[in-house]
Amino acid sequence: MLWSRLYSWGSLIASLEWLVFVCTHSIGAQWKASFVQAPWIAQKVMEKNFKTPLGTYVVLGLHILPLWLYAHYAGIFTHTLVIPKIIDYMVIGLLSGGRAIAAVVEMYCLWAHIRYLLRDPDAKDEQK
Repeated sequence: MLWSRLYSWGSLIASLEWLVFVCTHSIGAQWKASFVQAPWIAQKVMEKNFKTPLGTYVVLGLHILPLWLYAHYAGIFTHTLVIPKIIDYMVIGLLSGGRAIAAVVEMYCLWAHIRYLLRDPDAKDEQK
């Protein structure tokens, strides 16, 4: 919910995160298995439970970016810790890239869940 404190439109990001949480966990404990047919970017992010360079980058963007932005707007880095502004903005750019990749994967999760809800249950029975 920190996004809502940062921006007036921040509730959209929080809503996206909660929607993806509900969609993935409604499948049950095997929700990660649904990434077998996912696009390559989603597979690479989820690979080895996020314990890859790309997975770590995305998790950092997902969790650290809102905290970093809050500290940026509060002036903690430039006034209190005296970190140069260029470093501050470089980190924001780097973390924003990770958050953007996370948003792509989140959108895929939503799309996959919508497809799951709209599937034809009769077609599944015929395949057996």
